[in-house]
Order: sequence, then structure tokens, then C-alpha cells
Amino acid sequence: MSDDPILYARFLAHGPSVRVRRTSEPGALPVTAVLEVSGGPAGAPGAFISGSAAITEQGVVAASPAGAAGTTEIVLSAPQQAASVRITQAVPGKALTGQPGQVVHIPAKSATRIRLKSHKKAANASLIAVVVTPLTGSGPVYAARVAISGGAVVTVLPVNSSPTRIDLPSVRQSLVRVLGS
Repeated sequence: MSDDPILYARFLAHGPSVRVRRTSEPGALPVTAVLEVSGGPAGAPGAFISGSAAITEQGVVAASPAGAAGTTEIVLSAPQQAASVRITQAVPGKALTGQPGQVVHIPAKSATRIRLKSHKKAANASLIAVVVTPLTGSGPVYAARVAISGGAVVTVLPVNSSPTRIDLPSVRQSLVRVLGS
């Protein structure tokens, strides 16, 4: 690892520069990055996002703005192999299961942005839930949810994995087992 504390720098033509700076001694601690983007009402510091792991099984984000409340975008990244995901959404009171969703393909070593469109049934909803499910055979995929209101970025949240099943160890001692059935 280089002794230069700037790990990554990029200057954007239509916005602020992006820079990742190491603040620990080289090789002493792992690097954790946080991204800050401008947005929100006047005087607000902007929106922040921390890193997250690749999505396994599915990632869920609740309370994403829709309709008059704003718009929701999903940013998907496939840093290694190409990936495909299914994005499903539902309004409060409706199940996410059984929804057809939208299949999105992300080329290898790239990212893509998807603006979610409200369904006709969700025309009056101000919030939606979003599920991102990597399809079989996809490479690792990372995702973030961007909430936009009044034309400004309000929040950027990582889409974290939400397991569909949790395996627990067998019960070895229980009242039924001790007393008999």
C-alpha cells in the first residue's frame, strides 16, 4: 500500500470532486469509507452513506418516497462479474411476494441507476417498500437507495441483505424433552 493518504480521487465535470483519504497508519487498520453528497434543504449538510456488503438472498428498503412525496432511485453496482437483479416494490398494506418486479442487468465492473416508477395501483401512495433480489448465477451486487424530494437528494441508504431464512441449532434441552410428552 502506498504511503499517500489519498486512496482515490476523481474530479467530476458537473459537481464536486470525489476523494477517499486514509486517516490510519498504512497497514495498521482497515479502511472504512463514508460518502457525503450535497442535497436537502438550504443549510443542510447533505446526505451520507456508509459502505455495505454485497446483497445475499435479498435486500430490503422500507419507506422509500413515491408520488407527491418524491422519487426513489436504486443504484446497482457489479464490481466483478456481470449481475442481474429483480427489483420489486409494494405500497403499504400490500404484499411484496408474488409481485412480478423488474429485471435489471448490470454489466461487469460497472454501475447503473434505476428510477422507480409508481404502479397505477400505487398512484396515491407516498411511500413504497423495495426489494432487490440477485438472480441465480449473478456476480456480487451492491445497491443503494437514493431518495429525492423537491429535486434534491434527501437520503442515500445502502441496501443491506435481509435473509429469507435463519437456521437455528436443534434444541437439546427443553421442558417437553425433560418431562416427556
